[in-house]
Amino acid sequence: MSEHEDQDEKQDAFEGRVIEGHVALTEEDFSSAWRFLPQMRSMVAVSIWIVVLIPGLASVSAAWMGGRAWPYGVGALLCGGALAFGLRRGRARWARSSLELLRGSEGVLFRFDDKGFLLKSPGRESQLAWDTLYRCIETVSAFLIYTAPQVVAVVPKRAFTPAEQADLQALLRERIRPAPLAGVFRPGRLLLLWLALVIAFLAIWQFLNPK
Repeated sequence: MSEHEDQDEKQDAFEGRVIEGHVALTEEDFSSAWRFLPQMRSMVAVSIWIVVLIPGLASVSAAWMGGRAWPYGVGALLCGGALAFGLRRGRARWARSSLELLRGSEGVLFRFDDKGFLLKSPGRESQLAWDTLYRCIETVSAFLIYTAPQVVAVVPKRAFTPAEQADLQALLRERIRPAPLAGVFRPGRLLLLWLALVIAFLAIWQFLNPK
């Protein structure tokens, strides 16, 4: 059987099928999804690079100049602690605001059919065609469906039976084609950022320490 025929068979299997679930959302649904979002992973990676790189360069330059390098290590630890605190607080704030915006604790309806994806809650209602969805990321407890480059819908698996979860997993893989997201650093961009920081640091160091 060809790949095209296999895809047609899958589509026929889901034709006319409706997968529907209703569940009350919690802050934990959003906070547990946070670390799987590409934008958040990108932000964390960039932040760690900056926190580690700048004190590291300062430490190396201090050693070259015969100074003490340990204060920069302490600074890196303090910056790392502040970064961890800020990220944890940001995750909690995002989870709380997302839940309040949807009024998700009052219950959310998720519906998947031939037309696409329906999300209905007291605070929001969206009907989206399959070809307008950007990406689906599956975690242990949820399906994370990007309805826009920076907007994600958290669909808890507990809203569906085990059989429905398996069908929904296959349906999402079949119907959603990954599209570029906003706010995601690519490895090449991260490398350029690192090189820019190195060049800027060396330029400042040369300016402050002329021969």
